[in-house]
Amino acid sequence: MLDLLPAYFFGPPSNIKIVEWRALALAGSHPYCVQVPEAYPGRYKAVTQRAELAGLWMQTPFTNGGGSSDYQVAFHAVLVVREGGRDQFYNWSYFAQSFVPVSDRARKGLALFRADCEPIVAFFDELDR
Repeated sequence: MLDLLPAYFFGPPSNIKIVEWRALALAGSHPYCVQVPEAYPGRYKAVTQRAELAGLWMQTPFTNGGGSSDYQVAFHAVLVVREGGRDQFYNWSYFAQSFVPVSDRARKGLALFRADCEPIVAFFDELDR
């Protein structure tokens, strides 16, 4: 039973590769980066290690607004693809097992107006160095 705990808590190692493959497929030859939520609500930070793409780390922060339910304040992870000088935002969806486009309404609601990471052509090549 104890042998299963790391996989349960950290998610399957394949999640890291799936996130990477999906990001590369969307970015193509364009500069890109992946950011994950910080502890502070509504803030993101650039991924600096592949381990941050594991299931345990790619969690959506929730907060309680004093009412009867919690609400989402960020995405699990955000892929930023820079095309023609403009940043396109994609939200990691565990349901779709891929990045999906972030709507303008969601961007406004979550105050996702700028990238908190710097898109580069070979983003994943620079990780873990």
